[in-house]
This record gives sequence, C-alpha cells and structure tokens, in this order.
Amino acid sequence: MSITKPSLTNIVKKQYSYKLRAYRQVYNSLIALQLLAIFFSFNGVGSMSGNWGGIHLNINYYSADIIIIFTMLWGLNSAALITTKAYRFDDFAFVTNRLSGNVANLYVMLTLSVIGGLTSIMSGVLLKLLIYYFTDVQIFNDTRLTNEPNLFVTSILSASMYVFLFCVLGYMIGMLFQVSKIILVALSALFIWGLFKDVSGGSNVMVNVFTFFVSESSLFLFFIKMMFCSILLFSISLLISNRMEVRQ
Repeated sequence: MSITKPSLTNIVKKQYSYKLRAYRQVYNSLIALQLLAIFFSFNGVGSMSGNWGGIHLNINYYSADIIIIFTMLWGLNSAALITTKAYRFDDFAFVTNRLSGNVANLYVMLTLSVIGGLTSIMSGVLLKLLIYYFTDVQIFNDTRLTNEPNLFVTSILSASMYVFLFCVLGYMIGMLFQVSKIILVALSALFIWGLFKDVSGGSNVMVNVFTFFVSESSLFLFFIKMMFCSILLFSISLLISNRMEVRQ
C-alpha cells in the first residue's frame, strides 16, 4: 500500500489535462460560432455615406468586433458547462478536493480564453480576405495590425482578456445555478433592470458598465480592471463552491 501523498500541483496537472480532452466539443462550437460571426460581419460593423465632388461614396467598416462578441458568449457558455453535475463529478475520478478542481477549471478557462482570443483576431483577418477575394468591395486595409507585431499581440491579449472575463462570469453563474435557481432568476431580473434603468446624466446602467471596460485608453489600466473583475468573480465562485454540498 502506497503512503505517498499526492501533491496539489500534480493533481491539478492531471485534472487540467483530463478536462482539456473531455471538453473537446467546445472547440467545435467555437468554430461554428466564429463562422457565423464572420457571416454577420459581411455587412460591416459600421458605415457612412456621402457625396464628395459629385462622387457618391458608401463606406463600411470591417473589424473582428462581432467575432469577439460571439467568442465572449462562447466563453460564458463553455465555462457554465464546466459547473454542471455531469462535468463536476468527473473530478471524482481523481484524488481531489474542491480547491484542485477549481484551480484546474481556472487553467482550463485561461486556455479557452487564449484560444478564443487568438482565433477571433485571426478570424478578423480571414473576414477581410474573404471580402477582398469574393466581393467587389474595395478594401482600404489598416495595415498596423500586421505590420506592428506589438499591436497584433496586444489585440490578441485584449480579446483573450474579454473572453476570460466572460468565462469567469459564466463560471460564477453556473455555480449559482447549481446552488439556487432563485438566485439566478434574481440576478437575471437585476440585469434586465440595468438595461432600462437610467442613472445621473441620463446614461444607462449597463451602458456605463460597458463603457467602463471598453473606453479605457490606458492599456495598463485596462488589464488592471479586467484582472480585478476576473479575480473578484472567481473568488465569489470559490466561496459558492465551498458551500456546495459534498457528493455522497
């Protein structure tokens, strides 16, 4: 009989490796959603038109914005899926506890976020290539993304952070759903209330939340905001997890 005590690091590594293989289907859904987002992006994310010197111009703006939004929703759904009983009980295939399971899930969400951020930015490049070769639209491309490696890496990191934020949000929502559906209904009602509630200045609550993350011009402050909110949401998930009943 072995008396070797398994370390937390080794347990997390095994769970992480197992979970990545077990969640293979989420990559199929990622591909499907990003292809759908590319389709919706064919009309552009914005447009303007006007007459200049007797010439009528119609200008469409193309970017990976819609693709990133779809990828964020994919991250939220994928993380919520991890919290379901079918997947949580997979942890009992190992000598484990809630801490190792949650840490392994955190690493899985980080991995999914990087994959989602990378593929969403690359899908934006694919979108422009498809428009260039299969439509009669004249492309005036912003070459900074491909000519400046730092900007390209920053774009991937920023997209990954957005996806990760939605992953930990989905993880927390999934945990809440496992504990009490009433709490989830209350949060849903609070979200709907925020969509219609105006604050001082006539601005909408959810618009203010959106602006808080999107309008940040400082890259350093952006990452601080994202990391703080992500850590806060994951900490709440840990507290919820510790209160969940032990599987009999």
